[in-house]
Amino acid sequence: MTTRLSFPSAGCKWVDLGADGIRGARGPLGGPLVNALEAASLGAQAIRLAALAPIRTTSVDVVTEAVVRAMSQRWPLAVAARLVREQAERSLLLLQPGYIEALARTCTTLAAESRSSIS
Repeated sequence: MTTRLSFPSAGCKWVDLGADGIRGARGPLGGPLVNALEAASLGAQAIRLAALAPIRTTSVDVVTEAVVRAMSQRWPLAVAARLVREQAERSLLLLQPGYIEALARTCTTLAAESRSSIS
C-alpha cells in the first residue's frame, strides 16, 4: 500500500520512468485511498521532483499532464487540473518562474479540454 511517507521514493521512480510511469500510478493519484487534495499534493511532489532533478528526463509540463490525467480517473479533469496547479504552485514558488509558467499552461490547457469535451 502506498502511503504519504513512501511516496517520495516512489515519486523519484515515477519521474525516472517519465509520463508513462506516472500515468500508470493511478492507485496513489486516482485511487480510493486518498482524497482529491491529497492526490494533488502527491502529484505536486512528483512535479517538484521533476523540476529539481539533476538530470531532467521528463519536463515539468509532461509530468504535470501525466499527474492530472492520472487523477482524472477518479475526479473531473478540470478539478484535477485546478487542484494540481494550486498545490504545485506552492511547492515551486522559490524555483525558476519557467516551471510555474509550464505548470499553469498545462493545467489551463487540460481544464479547457475538459470544458470542450462537455459541450
